[in-house]
Amino acid sequence: MKYRTYRRPLPAIALSSNTALISAAANDGLYDEVFSRQIQVLGQRNDIVIGLSTSGKSINVENALKEAAKLKIVTAAFTGPKSHSNLCFVDHHFSVEDDDPGKIQELHLMCLHIITDMIERDFI
Repeated sequence: MKYRTYRRPLPAIALSSNTALISAAANDGLYDEVFSRQIQVLGQRNDIVIGLSTSGKSINVENALKEAAKLKIVTAAFTGPKSHSNLCFVDHHFSVEDDDPGKIQELHLMCLHIITDMIERDFI
């Protein structure tokens, strides 16, 4: 796998990619726990859990990050304005101080690309 250069793969999971699980959680009224339950079963020490929430108020993302923190997993959040966010308890908080969701999401994407570049350059 590669982002810019061919390298050994790194283990990573998008907790939002299991549509059957997400559908089941929504049908059972557990959507607030859809990510935290996955952290409970999959999370391990030395992992990093990254939460993305334009508003900073997504309860399912907040619950996942709190579960990760309980397990001593490093947490990071990408949000809109810090003053609006419920996710300030994380280890690393990347906030975009703007109210335009498009700008917030584009800057999050740029930051994630920069972080990926740094990982490929410095850690692999």
